[in-house]
Amino acid sequence: MTPRRLSVGLSVIEVPRVSLKELKSTAGESSETVARRIAAARAIQHERCGRINALLGAAALCYHCHLDGAGRELLDRAIERLGVSARGVAGLLKVARTIADLQGSEWIRAAHLAEAIQYRAQASPSPLL
Repeated sequence: MTPRRLSVGLSVIEVPRVSLKELKSTAGESSETVARRIAAARAIQHERCGRINALLGAAALCYHCHLDGAGRELLDRAIERLGVSARGVAGLLKVARTIADLQGSEWIRAAHLAEAIQYRAQASPSPLL
């Protein structure tokens, strides 16, 4: 029996140290503020199409998830470079539409889509596990 070779790749990013004092001094949104933004986004979604974005079907996605030019280019690159499937595209559009709603934007901008892509990457299990 011949020995087998295994190659393993790992991506690591450097995270700068932050002191406890710096963490405590960073003012974020209060829970009440976040809850109001979420309620407003859900109301926008119901007004727009009668349901939340997570429940949109393919036809509704095409109708309600308008990308700006930079967003279209970013989506094309994600499909090509990350191998995003049609089902994956639908998921990205739903998340990006929700992010846009939370920010009060009628259009899905490249920044909204980029954030959705980041969440997708964070949620994907490592192929090494």
